[in-house]
Formats: sequence, structure tokens, C-alpha cells
Amino acid sequence: MKLMEEDLKPGVNQKAILASVMGFFFLSLVGVFVKLQESAGATIEWIVFVQYSTCLILIAIIASKNKFRDLKTKKFPLLLIRGLREFLHSPFV
Repeated sequence: MKLMEEDLKPGVNQKAILASVMGFFFLSLVGVFVKLQESAGATIEWIVFVQYSTCLILIAIIASKNKFRDLKTKKFPLLLIRGLREFLHSPFV
């Protein structure tokens, strides 16, 4: 399949490709850090806690740039039902 010039819009495809490559890089970097922490004697619970805490901070920083508008939903009842279902299926209940 031949690529057309309109498929190579400057800025759009390059940003998507860069974001994908960066995502894979950081995903592999997390794997490296997990292996290093496991070999140092850290428990899995602590590793997962640190990962989730770091992600929460990063998401909060990114979402605050748009005043959290990206996190709002138009279908709140469906979101509530989904959250309740996931909570009831969690092993902590």
C-alpha cells in the first residue's frame, strides 16, 4: 500500500509515533525498575504501591493543565454503575 502525502501530515502523525515510542520506552523502563527493586529485596506490594502513586501524581499533573476537563464524563450513571461493579468484584470486599 502506497503512502499518500495527506497521510503524512506534519505534526499529527509524528506526534502519535513519538508518543507511542515514548510509551513503549517508559513501559520497558518500569520493567527494569521492577526487576532492580525485586533483586534489592522489595516486596511486590511496595513496588505496586510506588508505581500507582507515581502514576497518580503524573496523571494529576497532566490533568490539571486542562483543569481536569478531560476527566469529566457525560454519562455519569454508567460510570457509577461500572465503578460499583468493579468494586464489588475486587478481592478486598
